[in-house]
Amino acid sequence: ERERSAKVTAETQVAVLQSTVARAERERELARARESEWEEERVQSRVRLEEVQESVRVKRAENKRVRYQVQQLQLSASVALAQHDEMTRVRECEQSAREAERKHEEAAQTYTEEA
Repeated sequence: ERERSAKVTAETQVAVLQSTVARAERERELARARESEWEEERVQSRVRLEEVQESVRVKRAENKRVRYQVQQLQLSASVALAQHDEMTRVRECEQSAREAERKHEEAAQTYTEEA
C-alpha cells in the first residue's frame, strides 16, 4: 500500500512538473512572440521616424525656396516702384518745363505786342 501511495505521489509530482514545464515553455514562446512584435514595432517606428525627418527636410528646403522667391518679388516690386516714381518725376519735370516754356512764350509775345 505504501509503495502504491508513493508511486501515485511520484506520478502526481511528475505530472505537476510536466505541466509546469509545459506552461513555462508556452510562456517562453509568448515572450519570444512579444519580443518579435516589439522588434517589428521598433523597426516600423524607426522607418516612420526617418520618413518624418525626410519630410521635414523637404519642407524646410521648400520654405527656403519660397522665402527666396518672396525676397526676389519684394526686390522686383521695390525696383518697379522706384522706376514708377522716377517716371512720375520725369513727367512732372517735363510738364513744368512745358509750362515754363509756355509762360516764357506768353511773356515774349506780350513784350513784343507792347513794343
